[in-house]
Amino acid sequence: YLPLPNIPVPVPSPKMELPPIVMSPVSSLFDYNYLEDPIPSQFPLTFEQLKQGNGFVLYSTNISVHPSDPAVLQITGLADRAQVFVDSEYSGTLSRMHKLYQIPIDIQMGSKLDILVENQGRVAFGSNGAESK
Repeated sequence: YLPLPNIPVPVPSPKMELPPIVMSPVSSLFDYNYLEDPIPSQFPLTFEQLKQGNGFVLYSTNISVHPSDPAVLQITGLADRAQVFVDSEYSGTLSRMHKLYQIPIDIQMGSKLDILVENQGRVAFGSNGAESK
């Protein structure tokens, strides 16, 4: 914001050199029993209804109908980011930030549908500071 003095720019300091870091899978999201007593509900509960202020919620269901082919998963009112898995295989991501609320998924009757929702915080606006849907 001010005129810079006419002096030489400092030389960048040397950085530590590291060999490439190789990562390999150790386990899957689905290798663990996160909750001994899952919370059953006919409809998905919100983070607030689950008293989950932050973090992640894993919604799971078994498909008991014959879905269309291709099936379209749509989550209207999604306020965060949701990673979608069919039979423990990644199928796509829905995102409020990217205004992506539906994706086609390859799913069959009897498949397990998992939706991992990441709480990305809340936007406070409006007269009472509440986030609108």
